[in-house]
Amino acid sequence: MKKALTILLVFSMVFSMVACSGQNAKPIENTEKPTTNDGVSEEVGGPTAEVKMGDYKLGMLDLGAWNAVNGPMMDQAIKACEALGVEVYLQAYERGAEGVIAAVQNMIAAGCDGLVLPNMPLLFGCIPQIAEICDDAGVLWSMAWTKVEEGDGNYEACMNSETFVCTFYEDDEYGAYVGASKLGDMGCKNICEIGMVSGNATGD
Repeated sequence: MKKALTILLVFSMVFSMVACSGQNAKPIENTEKPTTNDGVSEEVGGPTAEVKMGDYKLGMLDLGAWNAVNGPMMDQAIKACEALGVEVYLQAYERGAEGVIAAVQNMIAAGCDGLVLPNMPLLFGCIPQIAEICDDAGVLWSMAWTKVEEGDGNYEACMNSETFVCTFYEDDEYGAYVGASKLGDMGCKNICEIGMVSGNATGD
């Protein structure tokens, strides 16, 4: 259980930490073939230690858009999986609550031990349903780019879920302040934001 929790924490952080990276990344050529590795040796304070997480299958939504955000994020997540000997299962999805729920069900049916979901469950309003599905299946799940706030139903659904691990999100208010301040310093008088739909907690 500790290993499973560690894996989900690592990959949820990977999603959030590279969210604003501007690196170029190549798409995965074949998502039907999961990436696996039997383990990796590394130096830990002297002697070489063999790091083996064992048989573990991690499900992630295939975001499909290979741009400055999603490309580096998926690339780093898959490289981390390779280093830890974790099998990667990428699942395509249709936009909307039904599509995200179906993708979660498909990953569970494919034998995934844990799921890392970006902000689609929040964006499409299906966090409570996903919590129930994962609880029923006994599959651990976590989110990234997702801020849940006490009192909105999503927070309670996560806290009451026996299989929910964590969620990560960026300090968007600080980021927006810095960005808008720099534009103001450059003499911009009119600023237009193009981003998440209104109502998305992280986007707002």
